[in-house]
Amino acid sequence: MGLSISKEKVAELPLANFGGKIVIVEHLQQIQNAIHNLSQFSELGFDTETKPAFKRGQVNKVALLQLSTWE
Repeated sequence: MGLSISKEKVAELPLANFGGKIVIVEHLQQIQNAIHNLSQFSELGFDTETKPAFKRGQVNKVALLQLSTWE
């Protein structure tokens, strides 16, 4: 049996606001600047979002890539 948490317990969890800077890269011209800025850090966190696939063997491309730093 997997771990689960009740809706009531979720409602009791503290909320926090993200206080960092968000940079959205939407155009090819912004990529070099983003690479330069991110290369200043020795560690990066990442997350991807992909359209779900409901058929065996179907694979969708990454739709969104999120990179993060400590600062």
